[in-house]
Amino acid sequence: MTRGSTITRATTSVPNSLSSMEDSTSPYFLHNLDHPGIVLVSHHLTGANYNTWSRAMVMALTAKNKISFIDGSIPCPESDDLLFGTWIRCNSMVISWILNSVHKDIADSLLYFDTAVGIWNDLRDRFCQSNGPRIFQIKKHLIALSQGSLDVSTYYTRLKILWDELKGFQPLPECACGTMKTWMEFQQQEYVMQFLMGLNESFVQTRSQILMMEPLPPIAKVFSLVAQDERQCSINYGLYTPPDSVAANDSNSTVAISAARLNSKPKKDRPTCSHCGILGHTVDKCYKLYGYPPGYKFKSKNPHAKAQANQTSSRTTEASATADSPLVSLSPAQCQQLIALLSSQLHDNTPATPELQQPGPSVSSFSSIFSLSSVSFPNSLDSSAWVLDTAFGCLCYASTLNHSHTKFPPHAIKAVFLGYPPGYKAYKLLNLSTNTTFISRDVIFHESIFPFQNDDSQPCHSDFFSDLVLPLPISISSNDSTNPSFSPTSLSLDHPTRSRRAPSYLQDYHCSSTSFASQSTCHPLSQVLDYHKLSTPHTTLVNAISSNFEPTTYAEAAVIPKLQAAMSEELRALKENSTWSLTTLPPGKHTVGCKWVYRIKYRAYGTIERYKARLVAKGYTQQEGVDYLDTFSPVAKLVTVKVLLTLAAVHGWSLTQLDVNNTFLHGDLHEKVYMSLPPGLYHEGESLPINTVCKLHKSLYGLKQASRQWFSKFSSVLVSTCFKQLASDNSLFVKINGNSFIALLVYVDDIIIANEGDLLDDPSMYRRMIGKLLYLTITRLDLSFSVNRLSQFHAKPRIPHLQAAYHILQYVKATVGQGLFYSSSSAIELKAFADSDWAACPDTKRSISGFCVFIGDSLVSWKSKKQHTVSRSSAEAEYRSMANATCELMWMFSLFKDLPINHPQPALLFCDNQVALHIAANPIFHERTKHIEIDCHLVREKVEDGRLKTLHVSSQHQVADLLTKALHPT
Repeated sequence: MTRGSTITRATTSVPNSLSSMEDSTSPYFLHNLDHPGIVLVSHHLTGANYNTWSRAMVMALTAKNKISFIDGSIPCPESDDLLFGTWIRCNSMVISWILNSVHKDIADSLLYFDTAVGIWNDLRDRFCQSNGPRIFQIKKHLIALSQGSLDVSTYYTRLKILWDELKGFQPLPECACGTMKTWMEFQQQEYVMQFLMGLNESFVQTRSQILMMEPLPPIAKVFSLVAQDERQCSINYGLYTPPDSVAANDSNSTVAISAARLNSKPKKDRPTCSHCGILGHTVDKCYKLYGYPPGYKFKSKNPHAKAQANQTSSRTTEASATADSPLVSLSPAQCQQLIALLSSQLHDNTPATPELQQPGPSVSSFSSIFSLSSVSFPNSLDSSAWVLDTAFGCLCYASTLNHSHTKFPPHAIKAVFLGYPPGYKAYKLLNLSTNTTFISRDVIFHESIFPFQNDDSQPCHSDFFSDLVLPLPISISSNDSTNPSFSPTSLSLDHPTRSRRAPSYLQDYHCSSTSFASQSTCHPLSQVLDYHKLSTPHTTLVNAISSNFEPTTYAEAAVIPKLQAAMSEELRALKENSTWSLTTLPPGKHTVGCKWVYRIKYRAYGTIERYKARLVAKGYTQQEGVDYLDTFSPVAKLVTVKVLLTLAAVHGWSLTQLDVNNTFLHGDLHEKVYMSLPPGLYHEGESLPINTVCKLHKSLYGLKQASRQWFSKFSSVLVSTCFKQLASDNSLFVKINGNSFIALLVYVDDIIIANEGDLLDDPSMYRRMIGKLLYLTITRLDLSFSVNRLSQFHAKPRIPHLQAAYHILQYVKATVGQGLFYSSSSAIELKAFADSDWAACPDTKRSISGFCVFIGDSLVSWKSKKQHTVSRSSAEAEYRSMANATCELMWMFSLFKDLPINHPQPALLFCDNQVALHIAANPIFHERTKHIEIDCHLVREKVEDGRLKTLHVSSQHQVADLLTKALHPT
């Protein structure tokens, strides 16, 4: 919205009655979804974007029918007007919407405006520029704007924003004749020209075709044509993979292109290249000018053209400039000698530079890198004319842009910089892992590291060039007679010995059992994970496990006497359990195989505990419906295990863990299962009938139904002995007999048993001990909580309670010197500490209250007691504890009055619960505190009388905490 412009809107009558507030067309109408937190525009006002922001804000307020509040058409009514309150509400709503749509710094400067129209006028005066400077800025941006690195859509969008804003500053006049149409067509032509002038040179062909159209299409059509051409180019370029080889030779590439074009008919209206004259492409896409993409397939049958195509993998270069020259494969040693030679020649400034006779071939006329050894350069040139690439042959890392099939692909490839390939804006690199060349743009160089740099100052390269350098018909002269020359010989085609190495994608991994000559990482895992850093017991255990051998077959175990004894013991147990009976395999039945599994069990310090041998059936050969039906077996939930352990800790139950030997051997089989004879069942020489097998009567480890049969047998035995299987968890069994309770939890072959403990035969001894401890709490505050808890089991004490009492006696014996201390310099000042432990009793869920009263620094009174009622919240429990402490303080005041002792200041009551303190200070009852009204009156009355003052204390300094909670085990 520009300066001086008006807001065009429908005429809205100003409402003059409250009934118009319910009319949706009234400016005073507010929808249910209208609230002060709404943000009407997406971009906040920052100052520079005022014109676009104000236009968006006007449209949003017009949609809300609140534009009258910023243009001043609805002024503020008088204070006695019925619409005054409604106007204030709508005005405040519009102010909130404006504040939500501006920057925070600007919003802070608008908070003290009373009207929305005042805010709007202030923003306009501050940020709205006059038309002249803004028009100048827009036209300056239009002249300087070009596509550059932008895509066509973004470039056109930026142009259109400027055009629309300029059109807002310079609106077209209204006219009934046809002159306006002519002016709009002229404006469209200006838009088209500006759009085409800013396009990149890659759209030169499309731009030429559009300019030749008569008449020129509108700007929207021009944008559509250019965008289609951009998408077509991206599709064509997407057919090729990223470059991975060297570009082909120019002369033969032209032959290949021409031959490929002979077999295809030119289509109508196909573009013609201005460089090579071939149909089907423009000059900006000419392969002859910019180089052929890697993987380009020539349609010509000329073998010379194919030989000059881009080469991949290990074919790094060519040996001659002719098309029919053979390719030379370089070994790693030869590559190292070549790089060292070129590096030494480029950095060596001592010998004189040979002169190249004119006319003569240029360096670019050679297609092979080996030809550089026979080329002479003029020594008459100034040193500034030479450019030495100091990074040639240096170490570099190229980013891996292609997707790898491995799970953890490397992020970069270690390579050597070779140079700049023709036709590509990238770098040519040599992969050190695969000895292949590739081209990449995303490269990081280490110019001070040369992997192939030779340590010798004058390396000998005669052995290398004696096999690779070919004679070239070039006349060469040299001013320096001492310059060494290499005599060309015939090319050697001997195949080098292949060096085998691990795959490149495994170079970042380390195996502790494999030693490498060199490490590729600065911090290998072998320096962190080391067996020498283990403690002595763990080292002994690891050495014992590593030194002992666990056989995997019966033949290996048969020569170990201890494993033979273990197998004999296993067979004896199976025979005593009547696990199988020998029989002949019935026709149509198949057998299940079996095998021995051997384990060596160790103690914690590495010594061998026992040798274990177990016969396991090969259950994976079983067939469903033939030798097994159901396999499901319930297993205890881990949550049930944790709950049982928690209850045992809270109630002091005793815990026992059982591990049943040969668990699965106790399950009865209901299916007919035949198993082959286990190895070692009978010695050699004993005769058995043909097709003798074992018919299983009991389940065996490895069978699919083994766990189900074991649980079925075990649960039936427990149920027969008055155990109850719980419906919430079928693996938990409970038995209650009078006052005794026992819980049994089954997890496969592990069993947990929890029970309460036996009753004491003579509870009188326990009662006498607790009575004496209660008498001791008169002077021992630290014993109050624990003795109070034990005194709750006077009726039926159990063995765990007696053990806890013995533990208290041990504590008393070790702390005989502790007691109360009364200082002579203590001030006469009452203060109390109140605390509670909410729902501390696991049986009744009642809270425990505790308080202690001091006169100065001397402790005179304390109490730890379970509350009479259940508290619904921790605040309620804390407040009841404060009420008990208040009663004790009031009794102390009456005692001071009778003595008489003057205590004019109020007593201090410390509590660590903020909610309870607020309830004591708040004179208004809340619905949630009505159930503690009596206690509220008791504490609050003393606070209002000035006899009590409540203060907050942190839990760290809460003295009464000792009376409500147990000490930490440490």
